[in-house]
Amino acid sequence: MSDAIRIRNLAVFARHGVLDAEAALGQRFQIDVCVTLDLRAAGAGDAIAETVDYGALTAVVIEAFAPRRRLIEAAAHAAAEAVLARFPLAETVSLTVRKPAAPVEAIFDCMEVSILRGRDDR
Repeated sequence: MSDAIRIRNLAVFARHGVLDAEAALGQRFQIDVCVTLDLRAAGAGDAIAETVDYGALTAVVIEAFAPRRRLIEAAAHAAAEAVLARFPLAETVSLTVRKPAAPVEAIFDCMEVSILRGRDDR
């Protein structure tokens, strides 16, 4: 059984993209994060040491996602790996990265990439 802590629609400004203009101008990305873990001890003991602090989780995701990459797949992977490295109680982490201003000649809400990483994947 796994419980979850989620962050929805975390807005991060970054310079990811294949095109030079994306690196120069940057853009806003939206990130959803879901960390699975067993929250029974936190629920019973009311202690932050028994969970993943969502403030710290947010900071780790932003820091790992921010460095320039050509692909949002690479940025998502880096953020997921950073979460697993920083939070030993995390069993899995899934991230969805949305790129609302992708330079594609079409009408769309966003382009998005979703990944799932776990301790067994490492």
